[in-house]
Amino acid sequence: SKIIEPCMGTGSIIEELLKLNNCDENNTTLIGMEILPAPYALSHYRISELLKKELSEKKINIYLTDTLSDDFDSDLGSDENVFSEDKNDAKNICKKPIHVVIGNPPSTIVTNTHSPREKINKLLDDFRPPKEHIKNRQNIQKALNNDSFRFLRWAVEKISDSEHAIVSMILPGSFSNSISYKYARKWLLEKFDNIYV
Repeated sequence: SKIIEPCMGTGSIIEELLKLNNCDENNTTLIGMEILPAPYALSHYRISELLKKELSEKKINIYLTDTLSDDFDSDLGSDENVFSEDKNDAKNICKKPIHVVIGNPPSTIVTNTHSPREKINKLLDDFRPPKEHIKNRQNIQKALNNDSFRFLRWAVEKISDSEHAIVSMILPGSFSNSISYKYARKWLLEKFDNIYV
């Protein structure tokens, strides 16, 4: 069993999962991915300190990678850069089936990425109104240009082939009632048997 956090930051959620002491979860692999080197390095340090204390027998894999990039699901050459191995390992470990994706995604757009994000932006169209309902000068869709919703859509895509799966994301509070997310909420209600807010 795998628990994936595609936007781990400094690793707080994975740290808490490591502290949970449940013998049934010892076969669980925790997988964390982060695009920014500083939080990635800090998460490595914090988690290594926990593992030194032998607080958990869970396996853990942490990768420096852009989860939302088109490169994430494509094959990379070995000479791409020093982090190609991390990207390839993350891609391979995140192959379906996946049953649990959790996270506290950033509520902004990461602008320092050099990789295209056409695939995730195309998937994000599922959260938008049908083209026939889109009017000129309609600004309500601008709110979807936020990485938290890209991570939510990525997570739903990753569990799409699993019969039983969970996505747990911390999202902006406006997601539950703002008109900007009306079609996103409708799409999610059609995909999931149960939704808890």
